[in-house]
Formats: sequence, structure tokens, C-alpha cells
Amino acid sequence: MAVEEGRVVGVFQIQSDGVFQAHGSALIVRPDRRGLGIGRRLVVEGFDRAGGRRIDLLATKSSREFYRGFRHAETRSFRIRPDGDDDTW
Repeated sequence: MAVEEGRVVGVFQIQSDGVFQAHGSALIVRPDRRGLGIGRRLVVEGFDRAGGRRIDLLATKSSREFYRGFRHAETRSFRIRPDGDDDTW
């Protein structure tokens, strides 16, 4: 969690087995605080705390450039929805 002047400005939710695999579920930074390195710090700190060798995550079209700023491998993935709804991710 990133806090400035007592206010939460960002969060990163991550789950990990602590050895190999981690999954980033959500990275949220207040719109007025984006572009200041908060998201990057949250991901780096989350990875350090969670352990493991990699973080897998799903990126929205608008967040792909942000994640490309990390050492990474882009892969094809599937998002399975029981209701068949398409949220254009």
C-alpha cells in the first residue's frame, strides 16, 4: 500500500507460493498520482515481499505499456468467464 499524507494513493494485491509463482491480481493508483513511480514501487516491493521467481498477471490494454517497463515475457493467456461476458480486456 502506498500512503501519502495519511491517504492511500495506491495498492497492489499479490498472491504467491513464496518459492516460484506469484500472481498480481490488482494494481490501483489514484489517477491524480499516476506517472510518479508509485505503481512501479508497489510492484517491486510486492515482488520482494511475496518471493518467487515471477509474477503472472493480466493487463488491460491501457496498462500494457506500464508493465512493458519491467523485465518481462509477454504471453498469450486465457480469461475464462462462466457467463461469457466480454469486458474488452
